[in-house]
Amino acid sequence: MPGQRRRLGAAGLAAAGLLLAAAGCEPGYYYGVNGGVESPLSPGQPGGYVGLAARREYEPPPRSIGSYFAAEGDLVGFQSRDSRGLTPLLVGSGGGKLGKLRLYVEGGAQLFGYLERYDHRVFSLFGLVGGGGAGVAFNDYVELHLQGRVLWSSPSTQIDIQKGNVKSEFLYFLGGLTLYIRVEPTPPRPVENPL
Repeated sequence: MPGQRRRLGAAGLAAAGLLLAAAGCEPGYYYGVNGGVESPLSPGQPGGYVGLAARREYEPPPRSIGSYFAAEGDLVGFQSRDSRGLTPLLVGSGGGKLGKLRLYVEGGAQLFGYLERYDHRVFSLFGLVGGGGAGVAFNDYVELHLQGRVLWSSPSTQIDIQKGNVKSEFLYFLGGLTLYIRVEPTPPRPVENPL
């Protein structure tokens, strides 16, 4: 059973990688890989997480309080001795930009995913994500971000896989690094005038 779960997790991450690659390297999009430490926010064993991300940065509107805005979609898989999960996240970021440095807070949603704590396994239909981060832009194509997020899933949005379990909240901390790379397509060559 653990081997089967690992294979399913690896297959999910591979499928997400193919979807991100098929998205076409749109101008302005950053594609990233991330990893770090995962821990339940109740007594438990810390573990690790890995993920894939697609991020879009936006120009701030006129007279905006912040100078840095972004939206991101992630597929995150995590595991420790007493918890594991595989879930997509949609996150919005807002903050400030000072030269190559970005500082921001984040908020968003966890969509349909699998969460496990001890032997309690659920499909989480919806959850909340919040946190913050700091990033450095090395150039127009590469950024490195340090992020910390809290993932919360309520019993009212869960479907139990094993009947008879007492419903409970799932609360995890995810903290680590994300490397973002933006690959812009080569602009088409101008058509030569045959005349």
